[in-house]
Amino acid sequence: MYQLATAKIDEERYDGSAEGLFPVLGMLKERARKFGWDQGIMMIPDQGGGPDRYLLNHYGSISLAEIRAHEATYIAQPNREAQDTYLLYECVMNSLSPEAKAKVNIWRSDFWANGYPSGNLLVKVVIRECHLDTNATVASIRQRLASLDTYLPTIDYDIGKLNMYVKTLLDQLAARGETSTDMLSNLFTGYLAARDKAFVSYIDKKLELYEEGTNISYNQLMLWARQKYDLLRDKGTWNAPTPEEEKILALTAQVNKMSEKLKAKKPKKKEKPEEQKGRAREMKPKPSWFDKEPEDPTKPIMWNDKRWHWCGVKTGGKCEGFVRHKPADCRGKRRRSNQRNEGDKRSKVDEALAQEAIDYDTDGSDPYMSS
Repeated sequence: MYQLATAKIDEERYDGSAEGLFPVLGMLKERARKFGWDQGIMMIPDQGGGPDRYLLNHYGSISLAEIRAHEATYIAQPNREAQDTYLLYECVMNSLSPEAKAKVNIWRSDFWANGYPSGNLLVKVVIRECHLDTNATVASIRQRLASLDTYLPTIDYDIGKLNMYVKTLLDQLAARGETSTDMLSNLFTGYLAARDKAFVSYIDKKLELYEEGTNISYNQLMLWARQKYDLLRDKGTWNAPTPEEEKILALTAQVNKMSEKLKAKKPKKKEKPEEQKGRAREMKPKPSWFDKEPEDPTKPIMWNDKRWHWCGVKTGGKCEGFVRHKPADCRGKRRRSNQRNEGDKRSKVDEALAQEAIDYDTDGSDPYMSS
């Protein structure tokens, strides 16, 4: 009997996570039923004179002090209750993972009474250190139940996980002596947030029945939703695209394919020759001798990795300066360019002189004479 009572309640030990709390409590209730703990040591007296409360159903409203006062009445005494609380202690400890044990062992003094370990106190500490129990008040639990539509995408639209989440929150409410009166509305809102069109259509029909007066419990709705979800998954059609969506996907694929073909046919821009790239990349300033006639104008020189020729009268050209073309091939472009520049300069000088003449005629003063 000792080995059966203290054995771990599940093959996979509880890691102390909020998500795993609800199934662990369910398995612990079954162990308590088998060994009579649910009718014995786990029924905690109400210090206010009310009825006894089952610890696994009302842990949120039973304080650690109330459990300790109850344990003090029999622990460390030669009786069945003292044996049972120790069996419960061993059962819970054997069911915890190393990580969960490390989490609760820092509160060791909280689950010992009169120098002995207490199973009831350990259960309370384990639940207290669970995220949901320590951080969720009644108001925040109700808020989570009202936000199932935003929670569903975070679990990849898994209806089974959503139902487990709801059961856990409802259990948290019950443990605090609270219930939810708008559970059906919350569930409909959550289920209708699914992406699968067939599932949403199915839930819509249930909603119509409810609105027409059919009596539906939230447990029944959760069962229907889970069965429909499992059926669609088994058929391999869960979240499958509708015929209209398949057409859109096919058209999109065709457009993308045509776009890729057009990109492949588009001619590539011709690259500049290496000589042009080099010139565009690095243009050195002209040296001071660049426009001066050399001693031997017939001899080309090398500058900036290129050959330059003196183009002038002595070499048969017209440019009067170093150029890239040979003097014999000269067309006089540089000379005409210089003449245009000189013409521009002369025009500017003429304009300035004309303006000075106007100023002289206007005020009678000579701009070139001092006062």
